[in-house]
Amino acid sequence: MTRTPLALLMIATLCAGTAAQAQAVVAPTGSTGGNIAAHKQKELAKIQQKMQILQTLQSCVSGAADATAIKSCNATAQAARGGHEKKC
Repeated sequence: MTRTPLALLMIATLCAGTAAQAQAVVAPTGSTGGNIAAHKQKELAKIQQKMQILQTLQSCVSGAADATAIKSCNATAQAARGGHEKKC
């Protein structure tokens, strides 16, 4: 099948339009109404909380003498996370 320059131009134009639409869809509009600073603060606070829980868990596990103590550390960390954890 031979493609004419016009057909190639049309394909390129369609692909460029599709890429622009995909970028427009992916580009974050922000559910915070444009207040990125407040959104960043909330996200950073959540990250800090998770880090604190993990550091406490790390300290607890490193001081654990047996499997029962490790289970207790994990249970405490899970309770601090709200009783459940998202799996990736």
